[in-house]
Amino acid sequence: VNGTGMVLLFVSQIVLARIIGVVEFGIYSYVLSWLGVLALAGKAGLDSALQRFIPEYAGKQQWGLCHGLLRRGYQISFLASLLLVALAWLLSPLILASLEQSYTVYILLMAALLPLSVLLRITQSALLAFRRPATSHLTESVLQSLVLIAGAVAVGTYASSAATSVTMLGIHLLAFAVSLAAGIYLLARRVIPPQVATAAAAYDTRHWMTVAFPLFVISSMYVLMSYTDTVMLGMLENTTVSGIYAATSRIALLVSLPLVFINSVLIPYISSLYHGDRFSDLQHIVTIATRTAGLLALPVFIVLVLFGDTVLGLFGEEFTSGKTALNILIAGQLVNVLSGSVGALLMMTGQHHFAAKVVTLCATLNILLNYLLIPEFGINGAAAATAITVVIWNAVFVASTRRRVGIKPTVFAGLNK
Repeated sequence: VNGTGMVLLFVSQIVLARIIGVVEFGIYSYVLSWLGVLALAGKAGLDSALQRFIPEYAGKQQWGLCHGLLRRGYQISFLASLLLVALAWLLSPLILASLEQSYTVYILLMAALLPLSVLLRITQSALLAFRRPATSHLTESVLQSLVLIAGAVAVGTYASSAATSVTMLGIHLLAFAVSLAAGIYLLARRVIPPQVATAAAAYDTRHWMTVAFPLFVISSMYVLMSYTDTVMLGMLENTTVSGIYAATSRIALLVSLPLVFINSVLIPYISSLYHGDRFSDLQHIVTIATRTAGLLALPVFIVLVLFGDTVLGLFGEEFTSGKTALNILIAGQLVNVLSGSVGALLMMTGQHHFAAKVVTLCATLNILLNYLLIPEFGINGAAAATAITVVIWNAVFVASTRRRVGIKPTVFAGLNK
């Protein structure tokens, strides 16, 4: 299901790029990148906290705490997203200054998109925490992408004069709303165990937020590094280059998709196995997961090395200028996959404070490298900054996972036996 969703998401970006052109696609990608950055704070780490605590509470049949955590997750994230809407409005002259048009309509769209984006992520995390990865990805990736494709094709066919970045962001708003409604319905009616729904909500908010904060830092820094290069290219170069890079980075993520798929299933099991003192079982499942991800990622890597310019050309002829950047990015993503689920292992086994420090330093390094390399090397400098950061954080995390958790996470674990 996740694979289908990612393919559809990739197709939706190709459809959008070909309908609105490289300039408008650059604006569209730039605004969505800022949306992704602002949405980090809205989740407040509660998306990771749901996946950290719900498997543990369910295993111990602490249904009241499950109920309370779900309720508190939605409450805090919604309020935080409203505060971020106000912040985005205040910062709009800065974050959207590189747009040649009036940015009022874009900030209004971001204000509408932000709460939906945050609540959608909380809902998807709850579905994953209850071990329903297929349901989670069906409502998020598949359904959202189908709405995007249908909306973009409809506009391109029947209202081509209105095919702009503003229109596509409006379609994105509709896709978020449909996905969120479907996710909440399935979570409430089909996924949450009846014991949770009927239990009196119990709250341990201080503990949740104490754990959520370092998890928030980790997940935020991961996502921040995903958007830093696109945002800084838009600010230091222009949004057209930013759009080309956004398409390039989306293609590069195809290499790491097998690890993303496997993590969505693996994370709840890491928590339950580790806290159940089943360390040999944890090592076994991690080794299988990493080798599976590596075997699936390697053919994608080879195809993109050989035919990357052809894949970029699907977005439009102008996008083929990102071929060198693509090669740099996919090399970093291959290292990421072969290193295994190191971030998840540290977050789900009580090493979140240490992981937060490492990821924060890496995110800072990523910003610095982008600032230094983009003016000199442009799109290739942004790709190099990201790839270097990915290699460094994975190297540190691999060593830390072996020393602190006692698990060998890489694809090579056990080969020396």
